[in-house]
Amino acid sequence: MDDDVSLPRSTLQKAVKGGLPSGMRIASDAMDVLTLCCNEFVHLVSAQSNVISDLLEEFRGEQRQHRVGARKVSQESLSKEQLLELQQQLFAAARERSQSEPAAPELKAPAAPSEPEYDEEDEDR
Repeated sequence: MDDDVSLPRSTLQKAVKGGLPSGMRIASDAMDVLTLCCNEFVHLVSAQSNVISDLLEEFRGEQRQHRVGARKVSQESLSKEQLLELQQQLFAAARERSQSEPAAPELKAPAAPSEPEYDEEDEDR
């Protein structure tokens, strides 16, 4: 770990003091350990982000090469008319699939509550 690069001690002290209840203090040894832990954490996060960044850049480079290669192959092997015909066939197949799928069931509104039936006996009561 590079000792020259670290978080400002005063900033960490202010953050810690802001989180403590009023009247409570933190020992300087504890503050030193906390500062070392915070610095180590920042260095670990930084190292991991560099690794991820390198992997992402490598992946993007491979993707670019793949796209360029795919374009060259498709342009060299098929004419524009063939590509247009292929596109129309794909659209037609997609249209058939979407039309052949069963439609979503229609939702029926619940029936209105019917009025209770009264017998003649109920009227006498």
